[in-house]
Amino acid sequence: MKPCEATRMRCYAKQPLPEASATPRSLGRSCLAAVIAAGATWSAGCGSSSCPRSLPEAPEDSLQAQNRQLLSVSAFDGEARLEVRSKARRLKARVLFFVRPPNKVRIDVMTQFGPVLSFASDGERITLLDLEQNRYIEGPACPPNIARLVGVALDSEALVLLLGGSVPLLEGTPTEATYCGGDALATRRFRAGALRQELGFALDRGTTAGWLPRSASLYDGDQAVWRATLEKYSRYPLADGRALWLPQTIEINSPAYAALLRLQTSERRFGKNVPDSAFALRSRPTLTHFDARCDLPDLVEVGSSLPASRSSDGVAEGEREADSAEYRATPSAATEAASSE
Repeated sequence: MKPCEATRMRCYAKQPLPEASATPRSLGRSCLAAVIAAGATWSAGCGSSSCPRSLPEAPEDSLQAQNRQLLSVSAFDGEARLEVRSKARRLKARVLFFVRPPNKVRIDVMTQFGPVLSFASDGERITLLDLEQNRYIEGPACPPNIARLVGVALDSEALVLLLGGSVPLLEGTPTEATYCGGDALATRRFRAGALRQELGFALDRGTTAGWLPRSASLYDGDQAVWRATLEKYSRYPLADGRALWLPQTIEINSPAYAALLRLQTSERRFGKNVPDSAFALRSRPTLTHFDARCDLPDLVEVGSSLPASRSSDGVAEGEREADSAEYRATPSAATEAASSE
């Protein structure tokens, strides 16, 4: 066994949690159990041969501060490569996103002809314009409905953090911490009832970034709800002179939805104005209108009765519509307005 491997094994032995560590404030919502996910490994060089029995600081404080900053900016937008893989969906396309924290989101799936699939959430309701299948979908902004686009069940605030380049913190009690000063790696674990979260951090000594989250995972009992990895950090300046260190790539695996989501962000712009109209899509006379309900995996056409095989108190899991790669569409008003600024 190499010396650095032996060191890392000692570093990741269970260590007692410092009593002075603070419990992180929750930045997610009650539906956090349906969010995203991640356990991952990352490379690190050999470090010292000993590990302290407690953390000299709480790495999750930097993540908490970053989330507060993301949720306090007026607005941001950007461009990314979105890949969604699940049993029912294969989507790989360029997307434009427009965000007004804490919970308003617009995502346009683009082709050379314009957006083919547009999703919007105003924090209370979601609307989805599917021009390939000639459908207009509307419903509450609950995790199962957000999963109809991204394949992973997220609440609106968690989706904002994802597009911003972060993950939500679980409101819970710290239970365990490990730290290796030589390798500058840290692991933190929290618990809230049946839910538990594990966070992995690496210390970036070459910049002022400090502790950067590299992995995060959420469990409900023994079942993994989601696992996420965060890679390729870059510095993003804010209008007030501050800056955020955010990953360009986030990959989320959701066993509950048998889905993989990969978001590779090529550009983020902070402080750009986003009109209110961007977060509520309008139907068209040629589209069939569907209701998306949080307790039903199947869409319900407006004017029809509920599916006989579904009960009103059933839990929707794993519903995703299949999308093809070829579309023709005209640009939406929100995209035209954004591109013209």
